[in-house]
Amino acid sequence: MSSENLKAIEATIDDYFYGMYRSDRTLIERAFTAEAAIEGLTEGRYMRMSRADFADFVAKQDSAEEAGEPFEMQIVSLDVTVDAAFVKVADRYIGRDFIDYLSLLKTDSGWRIVHKSWHSG
Repeated sequence: MSSENLKAIEATIDDYFYGMYRSDRTLIERAFTAEAAIEGLTEGRYMRMSRADFADFVAKQDSAEEAGEPFEMQIVSLDVTVDAAFVKVADRYIGRDFIDYLSLLKTDSGWRIVHKSWHSG
């Protein structure tokens, strides 16, 4: 994997992390493709959202950054094969601990998340 690809993937994950941390719709929209699927389980309840739904949800949350909450988001693992990547992240968001699995593809717009699945106890 080239260091250029690694930096670009990390930049996309930073957009994702800081989009949630700052409640910033623009960063979330930049991190995901327009057609991305966001789905997961919270306390065993299945949920599915579009990028627009997820961006709306994030934008409505109080900003953790403005509230002075610690930034608790990190990449756990990263696997890249040419123009596809799979990133496992751990994050504390809206008072809950999440494990997210992010599938990324290198698109004409750069590395973007095409699918997010999550689990939160």
